[in-house]
Amino acid sequence: MSGFYAGLAATATRLIKKYGKTMYIVRSGDSVDPVTGVETTGSNMNHKLSGILQNYPDNLVDGTRIKASDRLIIIDGQTIPLLDDKIKLESQDWNIESLKTSNPAGTKLVHFIQVRR
Repeated sequence: MSGFYAGLAATATRLIKKYGKTMYIVRSGDSVDPVTGVETTGSNMNHKLSGILQNYPDNLVDGTRIKASDRLIIIDGQTIPLLDDKIKLESQDWNIESLKTSNPAGTKLVHFIQVRR
């Protein structure tokens, strides 16, 4: 069965690259020494990828968990975003509010990222 899901993951990646928009995951290069607690400032790392940007349907917008200005981004399963990352899309930074992964039988197909400005 894992070959089936691997094929689905490859198809998802191919379609997202073909029809998606270029965006970047921006990961802070800052780190904290666990022993001393001293924060070290580093440069941000940008990872280029393709993703599909969607509005949330009106019936899902509750004004608290999902706001009208929130967007849903779908990326392939190869890149693993973190909640601390930002998404740069068309020169605007979006904060990641939540992440969900479609992961049948241990094969990451796609990530669903809720973003907010």
